[in-house]
This record gives sequence, C-alpha cells and structure tokens, in this order.
Amino acid sequence: MGGALVIVILMTWWSRRADYANYRAFGLTAPQMILLLTTETALTFWLPIVVGSSLACLALAPWISPVTARLLAGDYGTLLLTVSLTPMLGALLLGRRSAFEVAKGG
Repeated sequence: MGGALVIVILMTWWSRRADYANYRAFGLTAPQMILLLTTETALTFWLPIVVGSSLACLALAPWISPVTARLLAGDYGTLLLTVSLTPMLGALLLGRRSAFEVAKGG
C-alpha cells in the first residue's frame, strides 16, 4: 500500500512539473522545494492517514486483539515512513529543470 501511495504522489508531482519549474524560475532554492513538497505531502497525505487510522482504531478498539494491534502499528509505521521519504524522491524527480525546458516539452 505504501509503495502504491508513493507512486501516486510522485505521478501527481510529475504532472505538475511545469508549476515547479516556474517556482524555480522565480528563485525557489532546493531546500525551499523540499519544504514545499513536505508541506504538500503533510496536508494531502499524512494528515488524512493519521486522522483516519486513529479514528478507525478508536472505533474498533474493543474488538482488536493485542497481536492485531501490533501488526496494525507496524503496518501504520511502515506506511508513514514510506510516505515520509516521498518529498526527497520528489525533489530528485523534479530536478533542476528550467521553466523554458518544461514549456517546450522537455
């Protein structure tokens, strides 16, 4: 699940590469780009994952065994760790392309 989510995030960013090239043309540095991608990921993926998973666990708490709880925690942690690495991958994927290169289809 985490791998599929990372692919979705990266493809979303790839489809918006012209926007990111324009940000670079306006002077956005690499650390600022990573901050932008991290903020975007936090608001669109981390927050819904944390809220949804927490509410589901609270609602199902009476029926979850300790073994199941450990398995859920491990899967949940893996998912969050995988999504946490996505901004770095996005920065590598988007690279240092100029707005002109993206505009001409490069």
